[in-house]
Amino acid sequence: MPPIGRTPSCLRRALLLAMAMSIAPFTISTALADGAPLVLPPPAMVHAAGQPVVAGTPGRFISPAYWQRIMHAPGLFMLPPKALYSAPSGLANTPAIYIFADPNCIICHEFYNEVYPLMEANKVMVFVIPIGMIKPTSAGKAAHILLPMAKGKGAAAMMRSAYLLAQDEAAYDTKTREGGLSPSRNATALRMVDADNWLLADLTNRYSGFPHNRIEVPTVVTVVEGKPAVFFGAPPVGAAKFIAALEK
Repeated sequence: MPPIGRTPSCLRRALLLAMAMSIAPFTISTALADGAPLVLPPPAMVHAAGQPVVAGTPGRFISPAYWQRIMHAPGLFMLPPKALYSAPSGLANTPAIYIFADPNCIICHEFYNEVYPLMEANKVMVFVIPIGMIKPTSAGKAAHILLPMAKGKGAAAMMRSAYLLAQDEAAYDTKTREGGLSPSRNATALRMVDADNWLLADLTNRYSGFPHNRIEVPTVVTVVEGKPAVFFGAPPVGAAKFIAALEK
């Protein structure tokens, strides 16, 4: 892998891509390889009464314990690009968003165009949690992204995974709606993706209010007014307003 600072601009600009999405929710059991239905625990009570509203986007508060589960999910923590080339600046008060993302998505390109300048300006940090549900190739491509982290630990492995995520997006085919990476069959990486799939399914079942076993991606988890909250789907107000509201 070439050094991050020397990668082509299209890849460097894709390094922090976090969003993978498919607007319509679907039944998860149809995406499982063996066709087995997904059995989830009963919905839990929400963390607090009411809904957080960020720039007009309603979400649901979640429990602090569930927030901890999401923070430890297999995924890639993406610092703003400037932090890769020099000492990070102004990150202490930068909001962080955790995004469940599928490599096969069309809306991610549009959302990325909104998010990248905000990352470049150190206005947001992103943690990508790869899932594999949209297409039959999704799990394998998500596993390909996580492959370095399946084989090793630490910042170096995470940066290699970030580079693979960049490759997937740089070579994304808008006609076939397929990410650019080839699917991986690595058992450890596939187990990591499976863990992310189940976490998203459980999160959705507990807090979304959707019919049982349905999801929507991207799913964004962040902190609103000091409380962890989840937002299902891409913010309709756009990334800039959504993230600006988190800074207040």
